Amino acid sequence: MWIQAHVTTDKAHAEAVEALLEAFGALSITLADAADEPMFEPALGTTPLWRATRVTGLYAGGTDLDALQSAVMRALADAAPGARLTLEALAERDWARVWLEGFRPMCFGRRLWVCPSGATAADPAAVVVHLDPGLAFGTGTHPTTALCLTWLDGSELAGRRVIDFGCGSGILAVAAARLGAEHVTALDHDPQALTATAANAAANEVADRIDVHGADLVGLAPAEVVVANILANVLIELAPTLTALVAPRGSLVLSGILIHQADAVMAAYAAAFDFDAPAVLDDWVRLSGQRIHRVMKTRCPYCDTRYDIDETTLQATDGLARCHRCEGIFNAYEEFLPDLAAQPPDEVPQPVDVDRLATLLRNEPPALDAAAQTAPATWDAAGIDLDAPVARGRGVLRTLGGLLLIVLLAAGALGQLAWQERNWVLAQTAWRPYLERACDRFDCTVPLPRAPGRFEVLQRSLAPLEDPVGALALEVSFRNGAEFAQPLPDVLLSLYDDRQTLLGRRRFAPDDYLGAAVSPEAVAAGEIVTVRLLLEDLGPAASGFELAFR
Repeated sequence: MWIQAHVTTDKAHAEAVEALLEAFGALSITLADAADEPMFEPALGTTPLWRATRVTGLYAGGTDLDALQSAVMRALADAAPGARLTLEALAERDWARVWLEGFRPMCFGRRLWVCPSGATAADPAAVVVHLDPGLAFGTGTHPTTALCLTWLDGSELAGRRVIDFGCGSGILAVAAARLGAEHVTALDHDPQALTATAANAAANEVADRIDVHGADLVGLAPAEVVVANILANVLIELAPTLTALVAPRGSLVLSGILIHQADAVMAAYAAAFDFDAPAVLDDWVRLSGQRIHRVMKTRCPYCDTRYDIDETTLQATDGLARCHRCEGIFNAYEEFLPDLAAQPPDEVPQPVDVDRLATLLRNEPPALDAAAQTAPATWDAAGIDLDAPVARGRGVLRTLGGLLLIVLLAAGALGQLAWQERNWVLAQTAWRPYLERACDRFDCTVPLPRAPGRFEVLQRSLAPLEDPVGALALEVSFRNGAEFAQPLPDVLLSLYDDRQTLLGRRRFAPDDYLGAAVSPEAVAAGEIVTVRLLLEDLGPAASGFELAFR
């Protein structure tokens, strides 16, 4: 038995209420929507709260209810005027077992089935993907995944290359391989997703046809099929990247899109794709289309090599291409001539990798003909009397005063900039001895720089606990990826349901997950820390979570 203290307040007082409940001994804190204000796509790096937020503190069953209620109500009168408090008893529940029992074999399209381990499909001729719910998103229960699986089942994939962009559990990559794809590339920025995809590929005996990669796209060849089941705003932002990954006349499948977002997503890709009619399931939409193949004629301005080139391959680089013959970088649009007779090249110009463009442009292009070169301009000193006297007077004092004012203003601006960017300044190891020397003179201490975004998750594992029943233990290993030592971060756990709707968040301070007695003052560059988080009262709707550092 557990006790939950629910406090409903506005978002301006939510953090104060969170601190208050923690001060009264809460074992964990949950922030959730107190009204009906769903947040489908919070911006990256943000932790928005609802206008009406319910802050819940979890307490041990032996807590004195009267004393807790009296103490919290008195504190709320000052910390969050108008907040409402309710106390609730929470029975023990084996949440992990209930979740797994709800996962049954599912059919998508005519022949594709997704089954948990040990289960069989009703159709003996079915193409089966065996997969169990895990830490990475994607089991087929969500409409966005179901729409992609149905498309894969209805497509001819034999002999085709497939890219699964944002692979999650790898369900789409594994399904494509099981349906006959020649080769599948699974991409994700989350290391846990890459681990899950590799494990599921091995379990389904298709690991030899699936390559698992991080978000690095350098050297990745376009594929005949690209599937991206992510979020609408990310799909719009990545339109040039995803377009470049689809081979001419190839297919693009986009999911993770709400009905009201479909037009905006389609508009971002309309110049390069002919779209089919959208497929709708519940409130979600799948967009699928074929890459438009338009040929234009252009030439390299340095060696006059002529080309027939697919115009849509240049969109990701604003028309920039690299000549295969002389390695010169040129703008194919600027060299476009409608009546230019094309000479068949040995190969089509390669679109330039945007990330490497700055590096490539440091290389000088091929030299032009000598006749096209112009002599450098020379200075003509005729008519200038270098010995003429210069008048001096009070103008010198004005000049010196002006220069002094400029120096003072510049020093003030630099000081303000240094304060605004103090974490960057503190992170410069070459400057630290000088800062420490200055602090020694003024009896102060140089603080450690903070860059919580540089901590990276290496491994996560989730296991049910026998005591308390229904609770889960989440073990997380993360590394300080910064080049400098920094304090331990707070760990922010976001909980989602199977529609990717945010259910709530819990924040664990270093003292919570390591204990004040063992928390180190700093984590060295490259040092790995392993922590264990106790997760309780996850609720029946929870189906996935996300970790962040603050």
